[in-house]
Formats: sequence, structure tokens, C-alpha cells
Amino acid sequence: MKPTGPGAMRATCLLVLLAPATAHGHGIGGSATDKSTLEFVPLGIEHMLLGWDHLLFILGIVLLAGSPLRSAKLISLFVAGHSTTLIVATVADWRISATLVDVCIALSVVFIARLGLRGRPKDFFWPGAAILGFGLIHGLGLATRLLDLGIPDDGLVAKTIAFNAGVELGQLAAVLVMFALVTLLASRAPDWPRVRRTISGALAAAGLIAAGVLTATSLADDSPRADRVGDAEDASCVQRDARPQLSGAGGHPARKFFEPGERVPQEDFGHVLGDGWVIVSYRADLPAADVAALRSWITGSDVAIGAGPSVEQTEALRLRTARRELSCERFDEAQARAFADAWFADVRAGRF
Repeated sequence: MKPTGPGAMRATCLLVLLAPATAHGHGIGGSATDKSTLEFVPLGIEHMLLGWDHLLFILGIVLLAGSPLRSAKLISLFVAGHSTTLIVATVADWRISATLVDVCIALSVVFIARLGLRGRPKDFFWPGAAILGFGLIHGLGLATRLLDLGIPDDGLVAKTIAFNAGVELGQLAAVLVMFALVTLLASRAPDWPRVRRTISGALAAAGLIAAGVLTATSLADDSPRADRVGDAEDASCVQRDARPQLSGAGGHPARKFFEPGERVPQEDFGHVLGDGWVIVSYRADLPAADVAALRSWITGSDVAIGAGPSVEQTEALRLRTARRELSCERFDEAQARAFADAWFADVRAGRF
């Protein structure tokens, strides 16, 4: 193989350097609690256009295919795969390790790039079957991220389909832009086969580095945590493992914060614990300033967290999740936020 030109080398280095920095850029931010069905369409578009892993895989397919018709056929297989698992896994509430799925997706980029390095195959049957299989894996990644938003049971199917429609619209836009750029580059590059192999090599390197970063980060995140939260020796909050009784009854709470003296919908809170929520109960006689601070945090947050008073508890705050609990002797918003942030990070990483 001839040495690569300066422009192609810069592109290769850029992809390799960006891969680790964006390895965790696959997630969807915010909460789906208050989103309408139509709002899931732009959410799907955004997720696709910001999903470096899907975009690199699509670019690898376009480079491998070499023609509009073959690109359309291969990408149709990819669409069929990820649409199937996205809808089925979301509706069935399959919670799979997000990190494991992301590593597999990164390796799928390596696979498609490796095919491009070997040259265009004469028979596309097995590459097509592999693309379909990787589409199924990509769909699991989409479903895992979508479930992180805590979609209400009401309208789940419609919202999942709307999200998938947005993904396909974003993907169509990406394919058109990529194919136009590849076609333009192929018509102007003096040695297009060499340039194509260079880009494929960059894709393979990016996928390998991203898979390594994701694996290393996951191992680091699994290191044991101290039970007592906070840096000070006199930290007022203590964390412990807990398996609360999850409620099959109830539904989504009408709102996220319930005032002192109001009835707390225990069945609804018990129900959403299984969806990855954090539930905060506070002592009924908590000072008004602390209640105001707690209210501001809960209502101003776009994550899945709810709060209400408890006449029985003696601690100032008690935060519950489906796996652990935090008890605070005094109101400590900083430690409560840290506990909630750590929980949501675990949910996004598939450790719940």
C-alpha cells in the first residue's frame, strides 16, 4: 500500500482521537416523563445524528457497497435489524448492559471497516447477513438508551414507534450526505482505492480504541464504593444496598414533588422504582427552607426523580432506588444529588 496523503492522514488521526472522547456519547439526555408522542420523533433524529457509532457503521457500509443500489440494499438490512430489536426490546422492557452493547457496536465498526480494507467482495450474502445481525445489536443499544428515559406505560408502543421513525429520518439524512461526500471524493481523488482503504483503516482504529475505552471505563466504574457518602469524616449520609418491594400496581405519579401534608402516591412511587427512578422521602417537619431547596431541585430536574413527605421517618432525607438506599440525618442536598447522579450513571451503563 502506498503512503497516505496529508489530508487522509489528518482525517485518520482526527477519527482516532475523537473515538475515546465520544465513546459515551451514545446516550440520550433528559427524561421522557412529560414528552408527547410527536416529541419522540425529533428525539430519535437527534439520537441518530449524535450517535457516532451508528454514523461510522453507516459510513463503512457506504464505502463497502460502492453503488447507490447496493448501499440501499445493505442499509435496508441494517434498518430491519435495528428497528426490530428497538421496538421489541423497548416494549418488552429488556434491560441489557449498555456498556456491553456499546462495545459490540464499536466492534461492529471494526468489522465493517475490515471488510473495506480487504476490498469489495464479489458475493455480498455473508456481509449482508452480518450487517443484519449487527443491526439487531444496534437496536438493543437504541432500546437501552430509550428505556433510560423512563417512558410511561401509557402510549409506550406509539412513542417507541415515533422514536424509531425519528431514527430512520436521521439515518436517511446521514446516508444521503455520506453518499454525496463519498461520490464527490471518489470522482476527485487521483487514487480513490487508496483513499478508501485509508478511511476504512481510520474507522477500524476508531472502533478498536472506542471498544477499549468503554471496557476500561466500565471496569473502573465497577470498583467498590464507600458506604459513607461524602469526603468528610462526619458525613451525614449513609448508603447501603437495599431491595425495596417494587409495586406492580400504580402507574406514573401525577407530578414529581408532593408538598408537606399531601398524600404521597406510594403505589405509583413503588411502580416507577422498577423503571429506574430515584424516590426521595423527607421528614414531614423538615424546615421550610430545606423543603424549598428540595422542591427546587426535584421540579427543576429533567431526570426521573420524585419526592414526598413521610410522617413516620426520623431521618431528614431518605433516597431509594431499586438497588440501594441513602439515609441522611440532616438535609444535605449535595450528597443527595451525588447519590442520584451515581445511580443514573449506573442505569445508563446498564448496571441496573
